[in-house]
Amino acid sequence: MENRQKNYGSVHDTKASMMYIRFLKQYNEWLSGGPIPDTGNQDTKYFLGQQRKRLEKRGLHRDSSIELRGLLASAGAIPPKVGKKYTNVTEFRTAQRNTTYSRGGRIIGKFRKKEILYQTITFANEATVDGTEPCTCPSCGAVSQIKALFEGCPYCHTRFLMQDLYPKVANFYSIEDLSYSKEEIKRTLTPWCGGGAVIFTVFMLAYLAWERAKTGDPLTLYSMICPLIGCPVIGAFGGYMLFALKTLGYIFWRAMQSLGLLFATSGSKNRLIRFMKNYEPDFGYENFANQVIALAKNIIFSEPGEDLSIIRGPWDGESFQNITDIVYRGAMSVGNCWQEGPYVYADIDLYFCDTYDRGSSMKEKNDRIRMIVGKNIQIPQDPGYSIHQVSCESCGASFDAMKIRHCPYCKREYDMRDHAWTVMKIRKTGGKPS
Repeated sequence: MENRQKNYGSVHDTKASMMYIRFLKQYNEWLSGGPIPDTGNQDTKYFLGQQRKRLEKRGLHRDSSIELRGLLASAGAIPPKVGKKYTNVTEFRTAQRNTTYSRGGRIIGKFRKKEILYQTITFANEATVDGTEPCTCPSCGAVSQIKALFEGCPYCHTRFLMQDLYPKVANFYSIEDLSYSKEEIKRTLTPWCGGGAVIFTVFMLAYLAWERAKTGDPLTLYSMICPLIGCPVIGAFGGYMLFALKTLGYIFWRAMQSLGLLFATSGSKNRLIRFMKNYEPDFGYENFANQVIALAKNIIFSEPGEDLSIIRGPWDGESFQNITDIVYRGAMSVGNCWQEGPYVYADIDLYFCDTYDRGSSMKEKNDRIRMIVGKNIQIPQDPGYSIHQVSCESCGASFDAMKIRHCPYCKREYDMRDHAWTVMKIRKTGGKPS
């Protein structure tokens, strides 16, 4: 960890490392049925809550754990992305994820993966609050701790749109890890070398016996000394070479599969930054990516017909209903970007590895989620900590606009584009099973 901090001198490095470990511990507890991690931001916590509901609805029980692996280069961080408002630090660790799905006591799916687990931790650049400070409700005047207002004022029940109390884990995802730890190399290489030594030695002894039988010479201990000494060494080396070729072949195969992602995402970041700099000089690509990934996850794990504020157009919720887990593959491509009146829009493709419930079995499959997202650029965003009272412009009623798009009393629509990126369209396109 110390070397990583020297590499780029991040003042957030130690805090980010501590936050990473804390979130991982809480996430493992959540995987075992524990509470939702409080180190995640609001979008992360909402997604995890929705995912648990999906599993319960489908009658699935999941046993899962993530254990850090003993690699020499087992930890690290990507240099922080410093924006005007926020700094994003991406930490990673090599890990082993073991997951078992069962229904009615019968195991229907097992997955064991070596992966590199990434977490994006967001820090507020300005002095921030920790949630214990008193705050006056702008609706009724009652004083409560700021963190209590996340669920609405406890006195008048007014709902608010609130920024997170930073630092928070804004996003987490994983990619396949093809490397080996020392213990894994020993455990994997031993049967290859041992098997090669045994097979080659037995083959040479059999060949020697066959040659002796042809000439009529007896098979003596002296004649077997060289094969018994040299053949195991040659066989072990041959087993090692076969293992190396197999590993290199698999790496090459996976690299060829990833070429499509490389071409699809090439230039996306710069294209979006150039476009948004015309409207938001302090636009941060990492914050945008975290938001749209969270939008996709939360919509996918919502129920069909829900009156969500984060999506304005129609969406096929039924096509997502048998997805039980979704892992972002670290790739996002940006297509067309344009402005219409006070709003800007962007075509986005996100790449996920999804786990599907097929009734009697579980299946992993790579999917592409296509979205159009939009946002109002004429309403200035508050760079500091703020809360927004969510009240209907028509009848004045207060409600939770994060999950409800239309006022439950007068049915007037609440436009989330005035506050954050909002999904206009979303659909899933297929991919090859992983």
